[in-house]
Amino acid sequence: MARSVKEYFEAMPAAFQKEVAAKLNATYQFDLGGEGGGKWFVQIRDGALEVGEGEREKPDVVMTALATDYVEIAEGRANPMLAMVTGKFKISGNLGLAMKLQQLFKR
Repeated sequence: MARSVKEYFEAMPAAFQKEVAAKLNATYQFDLGGEGGGKWFVQIRDGALEVGEGEREKPDVVMTALATDYVEIAEGRANPMLAMVTGKFKISGNLGLAMKLQQLFKR
């Protein structure tokens, strides 16, 4: 059964790889529409992780998708690059930081 968006964000601290993020300072904003969506942020500062509901000012990366599409990407059932090409998943801001996000969490 698919997990909810909230469950994915709540699970992030347990999967966070602090050693990979040691010198990273980045704020990621997720704007997820549709049922079960909402606004979430992931902030990394000197190896520390903060995850929460809501918005942060001046994020480095903004990711926009429907909640259902985000869950499919997070579960590996949808290819993020294909989702971007088809407009289901949009990334704005620092694309290098966006690509690094996946490396920060164990699957």
